[in-house]
Amino acid sequence: MAGHLTRQSYMSSSDEEPDMPKSSLVKTYDGSHLGLGRPDIWLCTGRQRFRTHKDLLAAESDYFRAMFESGMRECKQEEVDLEGFSGRVFELLLDFLYTGKLSVKKIMIEALLAHASFLQMRSVMEHIKYRLDTENCMEVLTYSEVYGVSDLEDSAYRFLKDHFKNGEEVMGKLKYEQQERFKGQLRRYLVGVGTHAVDVTSLYDDQYRLIHYFDEDKDTWERLTALPADCSTISSGIAVLNNKLYVTGGQADFHKVISQFPAMQDKAFCYDPAADSWSEITPMHQQRKSFSLVALDGKLYAIGGRFGDYALQTVEVYSPRTDTWDFVSPLPYASSDHAATTCAGHIYVCVWHPPNTTDIYRYSPRTDRWEMKATLRRTHSYGHCMVSYRDVLYVIRNGPDADFLRCEIDCFNVTTNQWSSLKGHYINRRGCLFKSAIIGNTVYTVNKLMTLPYTIDDEQWVCQPSKAGFPRSGTTNCFTLCLPKKPRKEVPE
Repeated sequence: MAGHLTRQSYMSSSDEEPDMPKSSLVKTYDGSHLGLGRPDIWLCTGRQRFRTHKDLLAAESDYFRAMFESGMRECKQEEVDLEGFSGRVFELLLDFLYTGKLSVKKIMIEALLAHASFLQMRSVMEHIKYRLDTENCMEVLTYSEVYGVSDLEDSAYRFLKDHFKNGEEVMGKLKYEQQERFKGQLRRYLVGVGTHAVDVTSLYDDQYRLIHYFDEDKDTWERLTALPADCSTISSGIAVLNNKLYVTGGQADFHKVISQFPAMQDKAFCYDPAADSWSEITPMHQQRKSFSLVALDGKLYAIGGRFGDYALQTVEVYSPRTDTWDFVSPLPYASSDHAATTCAGHIYVCVWHPPNTTDIYRYSPRTDRWEMKATLRRTHSYGHCMVSYRDVLYVIRNGPDADFLRCEIDCFNVTTNQWSSLKGHYINRRGCLFKSAIIGNTVYTVNKLMTLPYTIDDEQWVCQPSKAGFPRSGTTNCFTLCLPKKPRKEVPE
């Protein structure tokens, strides 16, 4: 037999529930939208037979790649039997490989993790990670531990920590060992950094060029670390990957901001909060400013931007493991000053064409392809940003018309491909909503006047009491980091 799922208890009794999707007896997959040719292999799970593509299976599953490259007889067969697999669950996994869609309900968690971990389908694990919610997180934690999916287990613990800060609501549901690990989890903090030039003339000392984190218990912004002297945050890319902060690209100083060809930053830096230290990493191939830097699946993506007076179409991906940048498929057309975020295992870029057109593009790392997802016709003033929660993109922009004191928020559901708008207008206060970060189900919007949190409830934003504003003027870049409970050392006054 080619494949045998040896753990006999992989399927919970709930697999027979009526909510579990029914499988097809025979199903042929069309991979033309993925650039694949005709399907070239049959996979059989008992009575069910699936006609699929070897190349896709090998790319998405370490199990199938080893099978097809091992020289075993299965690599030449046109039909492979998979003993012990559930046809219904296997069909859901195959559907995900072709469509990127997979429902993560509580009754399906054990069966999905049993099959995906055996088949070593990393993209499925990542998808479940992005679909964590208060309904399924306990099941994900339990069965990721059972099947040894450590990355997903860590994500489930972090999700519980972010959503249940006091822990009382979940401690009773955890085993003793899980309780101890939950209590030892690092807390996630809102972190901010202002706009700072390279400190080449010593005009700005470490007291000014600081990164702060927000202590919600004290309602104060505390000092975390100082930027390296050669690091600029003017129009640069800033992102967090594997709980490390990366800063790359942008302009080197303020003095040439209005120049056609400003001095560009040609260095890149990484801050590790665990070691409380900065290191220099390999810079991008293309110098760029006013671009998006986003983290997805263990890599960083630098998207578009400007060089001098020219908008860029190129996209680069950075691997921390090799400390190298590589070019991937470019944007459909050159773009800068756009908004970008990740959602459900993809990168989404929001491009505004004044005065009334907003386009949403999606990039899939699996296929290295961009596609247009949606267009919204709505007039608004300059300025927009985008954050995501579960499977919804929130596009935030000035409005209505030229009103810069209020914001309008449009929602795009990536599962249903439908637009909607949040009711009412939201406080802007000179750009408050234009730098935001999410912890749990709370959106924090930040400027010097205040930090204003909103709780996301059924895709609506519910305003919470305002908190202390960021301690520096100008544009603030916001992100989140998991930090020790007590700082290791004080940054000098």
